[in-house]
Amino acid sequence: MSQGLRTYETTSTLARTLVWTDLVADVNEPGRFVINPTTGQRWKRLTVEQDDIAKELVAGSNYREACKHVGIRRTPESASGYVTQLLGKHAPFINRVIELLTEERQSKIVTKDSHLKRLDDLGRRAEKEGRYSAAIAAEVARGRVAGLYSNDLGPEDKKALDSIKDIDSRIKQLLGKVSSEEKAVQGRLIGEQNQDSE
Repeated sequence: MSQGLRTYETTSTLARTLVWTDLVADVNEPGRFVINPTTGQRWKRLTVEQDDIAKELVAGSNYREACKHVGIRRTPESASGYVTQLLGKHAPFINRVIELLTEERQSKIVTKDSHLKRLDDLGRRAEKEGRYSAAIAAEVARGRVAGLYSNDLGPEDKKALDSIKDIDSRIKQLLGKVSSEEKAVQGRLIGEQNQDSE
């Protein structure tokens, strides 16, 4: 996970630059502590509560709200100070926030599968609401994304496309023939040079 995650510029309520720290389990107490192998600095592993705070922050809560949603009973100033300290000094917490932010960012990237799923959801919802033209439009869009529809080539365009493919195929054959003839000529020249040198 650490590759490519050296720094992370946030645009949410986290309004800071988060820096990834490579961590390994502490040799003496692997279940309780992690260390930075470069500096030897040691941190306690994340608690469930801290992991929940990280999730709340990534979801958009401010420091106080995150603590409140997790169930931490502190004054607002104390809660803010606690989260500020975690974000400033606790590498496992910072790494977890970076991981969650990266997951969230990747979930927003449109892929063919996510696009098809979204169109399917919209089409089904429109159909349930009785909006059949919207449902049909979503289904046609799904079909286009899935490649079920051609680019609407007419018969003339298809013939032209076929003839271009035939021309390309013929050019490849001719190039292959020329290449094999060149190799044969080169072989004869090398053979003649070898005979001359003897």
